Amino acid sequence: MFESLVKDFEKYHTLLDANQLAAMCGAFGEQILCESFGWTKIDADGYDAIAPIYESVGGVAMPNKKIGEAKVEIKTMSGFTNTNVLAYSSSAKAGKYDYLAIFMYHENRVSVIPHDELEELLSQPNTGKTINLNPTPKVVFGRQTDTIVYSPLTELFFKYEVKNFKRNG
Repeated sequence: MFESLVKDFEKYHTLLDANQLAAMCGAFGEQILCESFGWTKIDADGYDAIAPIYESVGGVAMPNKKIGEAKVEIKTMSGFTNTNVLAYSSSAKAGKYDYLAIFMYHENRVSVIPHDELEELLSQPNTGKTINLNPTPKVVFGRQTDTIVYSPLTELFFKYEVKNFKRNG
């Protein structure tokens, strides 16, 4: 079965549209994060993975001292679609997970954001779901400045970004 999938992908990948390629990145992204962080992949209502929570001493996790689990919703963003808007619905997801992991597929960057902080941000008026890691500097009165303005969600991404993220394998 797998061989036929690879064969078909090699044959038809140039015919796939941006949304189809982005959907593939989303499926791969879930697997990549679960493998990289040691999460258990699960397809549940409102979340995609279970992350073990370990006791820590001095900031060092003690893997033999599991004290709980966290539900993680995983969203993957790729460069295939021409948007910086996170595909996320508070009405469908709120209260169903503990952390939202956002994986920027082509940049190989990850942020793991606490549910309550994300929902608090998104409940504020005029706050969108835009994440742009490399915005262009502001233009003021027709002149480009050195001022870069990040969206509130991009700033939250940076706050919880996993530094030096490395894919397994």
